Amino acid sequence: MTPEGQMTSNSKFISIIINFLIITGLVQAVWGLLQLYGMTRSFHSGFKITGTFFNPAPYALYLAAVFPLALGTLLSSKKLRIKELKIKNGRITHKAQMIFRIKNLKIFGTGGILSLVSQFFSSLISSLLIPSLLIINLTYCLSLLTVISIILVLPATMNRASWLGVAAGSLIVFNYRYNLLKKAKAFLHNTARKLCALAIVILLTGSMGAGLYLLKKGSSDGKLLIWEVTIGKISEKPLFGHGVGRFEAEYNNWQAAYFKSHPEDMGGLKGMAAE
Repeated sequence: MTPEGQMTSNSKFISIIINFLIITGLVQAVWGLLQLYGMTRSFHSGFKITGTFFNPAPYALYLAAVFPLALGTLLSSKKLRIKELKIKNGRITHKAQMIFRIKNLKIFGTGGILSLVSQFFSSLISSLLIPSLLIINLTYCLSLLTVISIILVLPATMNRASWLGVAAGSLIVFNYRYNLLKKAKAFLHNTARKLCALAIVILLTGSMGAGLYLLKKGSSDGKLLIWEVTIGKISEKPLFGHGVGRFEAEYNNWQAAYFKSHPEDMGGLKGMAAE
């Protein structure tokens, strides 16, 4: 197989995998919506939305991983539909023009062998174009439905990590599609604009951070406590650690030892978060 053929084969394989993941994301998002509206049961009695997972956290993180794939596929499919496969505002697309010209080439005349050859090739190109159009339209529709479904169900999971994942993944996709960094560099060509942009970024980041913290304050305090205890244990053995699987087995003992050495924290936020 030639390198070009191998690249084409690899691209097709990657496309199949991406489309499969998008379909699974659509199924999971629709499943979560059905659970949200009480049309199907959750897999955990303590949570209303879990998809086919047992907990909403991995469910939301899976949707967050699928979302950039669906968004990127949606944007690329939309570009193909507009550029090549759609007649819009009276403009005929490139492929439609090619078929039209083949059907109407004067060199073939109105009869005889050359006319039959012309009809044959025009029919062949048309037959190849229709399946590709259907595939691109199907991919576009699946990606659009997946993006909309995930946007609808993800806020209800109340998983902040998945929201940040969707935001980061979307920024990467938009930057790849629209060259946002290049446009931002062109816009920020003087010091005043750079300072204004920096102030806006700091303000937005601070506001988002405070909002995410206050949204589930108890959970945030609990995670901060886990990180504080864990960093202390990492500092004890920074090179080789405490052994594989020891975190799960020993964390409760580490937390108890932490409060034993910091009894003043038991009556504060950390003590409440640990309960």
